[in-house]
Amino acid sequence: MTPALIQKMDPAGRWGWFVNLAVERIERWCLTLEDNGSGDMVHLPPNDVVMVWHSYLLNSYKYAEDTTRISQLGRLVKYTEKMDAFLGSPDLLTTENPPPERIQWWEQQTRTPYAPADAIAELTHKYVQCPRCFAQVTVPFVTPQGTGYAQSKFSHKCERCGHEVDNASLGLAKLVWNIVESKSPDKYLARTVMTPTAIKDEGLATRIKDRVLAANPVRRVLDPGARLARHDAEYFAREILLNVNWSSQNLYTAMSPQVLPRMRTLISSAYTDDRVFSLDLVGAVLRQGSFIQKMHDLEWTTPGFFDYGEDYLVLEHCVARYHAFLGLMAESPELFFVPTLDIDLAWHTHQLMATTYQQNCRRYIKRYVDHDDKVEENSLANSFDDTCRVWQDKYHVPYMHCGCPLPGNTIGQKLKRLVNRK
Repeated sequence: MTPALIQKMDPAGRWGWFVNLAVERIERWCLTLEDNGSGDMVHLPPNDVVMVWHSYLLNSYKYAEDTTRISQLGRLVKYTEKMDAFLGSPDLLTTENPPPERIQWWEQQTRTPYAPADAIAELTHKYVQCPRCFAQVTVPFVTPQGTGYAQSKFSHKCERCGHEVDNASLGLAKLVWNIVESKSPDKYLARTVMTPTAIKDEGLATRIKDRVLAANPVRRVLDPGARLARHDAEYFAREILLNVNWSSQNLYTAMSPQVLPRMRTLISSAYTDDRVFSLDLVGAVLRQGSFIQKMHDLEWTTPGFFDYGEDYLVLEHCVARYHAFLGLMAESPELFFVPTLDIDLAWHTHQLMATTYQQNCRRYIKRYVDHDDKVEENSLANSFDDTCRVWQDKYHVPYMHCGCPLPGNTIGQKLKRLVNRK
């Protein structure tokens, strides 16, 4: 990869490449955290990794299940338990001048420079495992043909066996490795552990795993006799991949008599690449772009924007409306409610404190509430109409305020005038 190649990309392509490298870095960070870690501030990551972590936390359901189901990601919990302190002193997370010991720890553990600008100059390739021969393959992040790991047409021929390595084949291999895993909690498949009322339903996860093990291509390898004869996960994984001819479609078809279509779809959505995470974190970061742009346009991200005493009223109003929004979700679990920007800001902030968010949802809403950022426009519009109607019926105030400009120099003055008119 050369600087010239990156310069030829359009801005969206360059941003996607940068986010891909940031996801590579957060994965390295997660995999180097220690089981007995205490959430030490010295181990906090650089700004680009914090950005990805932020988007991961906003997918609260998947984050909660991943940190419960995957031992390597369970180490993140020590840090999310301290998130309220980090948010209270944001420079701890987003400092431009980290202490030397923080830089040293990061560079020793992840083998990448701490500063994102230095890291992108060094991160030109990554290692993946060929799903066919299991050889380690070095693939570029970017190629002129658009087939690099960080590009939408990723494809690379294995030098040893000639297999075409792409995200689909890597995702299939990740699923198969998960199937042959026998130790708890890592043996459970993604999307099978957490339910709306239980953060860890091992009974459900075990039943679904047993059904997958009953699928013909898997059962032929992992029958009781085979398990006693040979305890070799790599051998089992190879044989299952051979049985399905390295095709994810063949595996999911074989699962169909045992696993319901909706569950197959949920499971397949978690195995789209070789990353340890159960969701596409690159896509998650990119989807946050529009919300952050709106916050920027409102100047709500400007330091000191809420420093005026009366401006604090805006944040109090935002939190109060968020509490009311949670009330709607608690009373009408069958409906999908759409937040306004101010409510969404409070919701995002709540989700960043993942442990507290999970506890609050269970206590006050009686179920775990996800924040779905991939709803289609038509569904979003219909659900927004429902939200306005239910809000008006319950609270007897409009969900949306008139969009006419209000007099006043600060946002606090504008809101005070609006509230006083009622």
